[in-house]
Amino acid sequence: MPTILGADIGGTFTDFILVKDGTVETLKIPSTPQNPAEAVLEGVKRLGKIEYFAHGTTYATNSLIEKKGAKIALITTKGFRDVLEIGRQNRPELYDFFVRKPKPLIDREDRFEVEERIDSKGRVIKQLNEKDLKKLNFDKYEAVTVCLLFSYVNPDHEKKIKELIKIPVSLSSEVLPEFREYERTSTTVINAYVMPAMSNYLSFLENSLNMKIHIIQSNGNTISSKNARIVPAKTILSGPAAGVKAAVFISAMVGFKDVITMDMGGTSCDVSLIENLTPKFTTESIIEGYPIKFPSIDIHTVGAGGGSIAWIDEGLLRVGPESMGAYPGPACYSLGGDKPTVTDANLILGYLPERLADGTELDRKKSFKVIKELGEKINLEPIQTALGILKVTDSNMSNAIRVISVERGYDPRKFSLFVFGGAGPLHSGRIAEEIGVKTILIPRYSGVLSALGTLVSEPACDFVQSRIALLRDCHPLELEDIYRKMEENGRKIIDEVKRIERSMDLRYKGQSYEINIPVTSLDFDKIEKNFDNAHEKLYGYTSTEIELVNLRSKLFGKENKIEIKKAEKRKAENYMREAHFDEIIEVPVYYYDTLSPKMNLKGPCIIEGKETTVLVRSNETASLDEYLNIIMRR
Repeated sequence: MPTILGADIGGTFTDFILVKDGTVETLKIPSTPQNPAEAVLEGVKRLGKIEYFAHGTTYATNSLIEKKGAKIALITTKGFRDVLEIGRQNRPELYDFFVRKPKPLIDREDRFEVEERIDSKGRVIKQLNEKDLKKLNFDKYEAVTVCLLFSYVNPDHEKKIKELIKIPVSLSSEVLPEFREYERTSTTVINAYVMPAMSNYLSFLENSLNMKIHIIQSNGNTISSKNARIVPAKTILSGPAAGVKAAVFISAMVGFKDVITMDMGGTSCDVSLIENLTPKFTTESIIEGYPIKFPSIDIHTVGAGGGSIAWIDEGLLRVGPESMGAYPGPACYSLGGDKPTVTDANLILGYLPERLADGTELDRKKSFKVIKELGEKINLEPIQTALGILKVTDSNMSNAIRVISVERGYDPRKFSLFVFGGAGPLHSGRIAEEIGVKTILIPRYSGVLSALGTLVSEPACDFVQSRIALLRDCHPLELEDIYRKMEENGRKIIDEVKRIERSMDLRYKGQSYEINIPVTSLDFDKIEKNFDNAHEKLYGYTSTEIELVNLRSKLFGKENKIEIKKAEKRKAENYMREAHFDEIIEVPVYYYDTLSPKMNLKGPCIIEGKETTVLVRSNETASLDEYLNIIMRR
């Protein structure tokens, strides 16, 4: 088996996991926000020679969030210059009278109209006026986005514009040939906005490592760095998606099928739901208020991490979403941080040691000082303040879990809680209790699990083509031809196609929302029956006249098989430390690396690992399986 390495860049740490002949080696080093590649290269240097490298990256995400993307222009059909500003009438917060839409990524003076018109059937109503284009000057732009009306039906005018422009061009008919003008424009604009930075970043990495890089997409599958440079917007949720893929891998190993994942790192907490070992997907994500209409794992993120800052808002204690990040970090890291964080609260309550397993020193006095100063503003003692910080943080994460479970029609009590991330296992018991979950699964490599996810993700690519008509008005041969063309393009991207999944977005005539239905054959009776069943399950009724909206095809490459050796029996080592379990008491602290398979621990106790710390409360037990994954039960 080759030596394979997975890496994931987080807001605070960059995580690595190296697998060779079933043996696993892990590494966490501080992220380098000024140039994320520096941390990646440092990790590769420390871990030695590798033959396969997979990478989860937040580079495109950060370019979008920090508004550090390229200077780009938009060309659109005359009369549609302001689509980005008009957007949709739906409000992100229904009762917030002060809510403001995000500023468009392209200023109005950088949006240009051209004379042309294609109708909904793909017929040319007005030919493209090339004179309009020749009058435009694109010298000050790094890239151009082209989004013309109904180009997803007939892309000829967009292709002609691409031929006439000499700088990089992103066409909506190539990036997202799907209807809904605002979402199609937004997605194509975001793709062009992050493309130059992402391209430079990946080129730098490739040249430095001198090897092929496999990038995780938002759908949890890998794509070559070459193709990631063309459609970088597909990597926006790269890291969190890798974590969910790892959760599927570990859950199958342990024998769990239905889990809610909770990934709490240094900056944020990502939650997702897995049913029957299958993650839930969405075809539209909202990042910083901007819609991105690519298939992705359905992940909900809140600003709750180890570095999240505790603050007072008109007498109320709040935590996050602002984080101290890697630098200056929590006060206890002694890197200049002077604000109380979740990590500082865990430290003064005794849940964290003053020296982490990786050798990092934590200054408890500095944590005590900043939390004491915060508590004085609301007349609370330091210990009460720290407990309050954790309670608010846990509430934020519990609410996030309800968004992807209760609000989607799932009862969280029927699931197990799969907790990972460097900070997650410190909070898992309290959160499980709040949402009614009885069983918690904490994977062996909890603190670097997203890095593991990059290694268990197979290559795949998604394609979509809008075809709006009553399903019965379509001919199976016509639909087969659309699928075939999409799959021909996919075979140019995936080296060795192992399987293909087809689906359709369907709705009843007159509806404005769709349900995605898997398609194994173009048997309309079977497709309609499956849609009726899905609609009745979701909304409690069925209707007549089913309308086709989109055809989708997903091609999968060769799966990356990895094996992890079972753990050997060892002699458990522990020491005693004071920690807060209803009151300050002495509890045993076990070194994770000295524990053995089939061990059972009874709370209250603490398990300290190189990447994470696990809190086992007095009403909980912790059992270790053959791979040293921890199963906690209340």
